[in-house]
Amino acid sequence: MIEHSGLGIEDIRRDVLPDKRPAILRGLVRDWRAVREFSESPASLVRYLKQLDSGAPVDALMTPPEAEGQISYNAAMNGFNFHRNRLPLSEIAAQVLRYAQFPKPPAVAAQSALIRDCLPAFSAVTIAITPGAALARDRSIDTIRPFAMAEPTM
Repeated sequence: MIEHSGLGIEDIRRDVLPDKRPAILRGLVRDWRAVREFSESPASLVRYLKQLDSGAPVDALMTPPEAEGQISYNAAMNGFNFHRNRLPLSEIAAQVLRYAQFPKPPAVAAQSALIRDCLPAFSAVTIAITPGAALARDRSIDTIRPFAMAEPTM
């Protein structure tokens, strides 16, 4: 996979999109407030997300610590090894933060949630200021998304 750094919108259109392959775009969202909040602390990011959360519930899963994050059937094969819930995204993030303090935490996952539905204000403020904003708004480009949740590497 090719890595790029410091690319502007035209650079991405010219150098990345024609390849139609996954690429790492380092620094593309470094100016997003969410990134700055996370850099301060994970708790700061969760507080920020709570301010922007619409309250729309999203599907969430939680596995017990002994499952080590693996989602599957239970030992008796008559059900699953996870619990399902529907919570606002900021509450799921708060759960992850809380469980991170445990020596052996359960695994928590939010399943496919559209940011425009659960954090509409996030989309509005983030897309307006990011260098990739024009790409994200360009409906002819379906390989760029305005936001993907991932753990940032420091």
